[in-house]
Amino acid sequence: MTSDKPACISHPMETSSALAKAIQICGSQAALATKIGATQQRVSLWLKKPKCGVPAEYVLPIERATRSAVTRFELRPDLYPVDDIAPPVPACFAQETFR
Repeated sequence: MTSDKPACISHPMETSSALAKAIQICGSQAALATKIGATQQRVSLWLKKPKCGVPAEYVLPIERATRSAVTRFELRPDLYPVDDIAPPVPACFAQETFR
């Protein structure tokens, strides 16, 4: 059984706007819910209570449903801090061909 009570996050407004963006991309709360295997009511609850954010088990499905237009870093910065992103490969290495 999944929990709808994630640990509260420090940036609820950012998370709420990321969820709103995901809903807009998918077309509606119901459409997003269908794509991630949730109910429309559950998505609505996340919007109404942004302080606790999207439950962890739905973060990656939302990222996939929006084709990364809404990222895990936006939805749950407490779980996926931006600092965890791998640094880009320097251009001098990106063009090398290894044999």
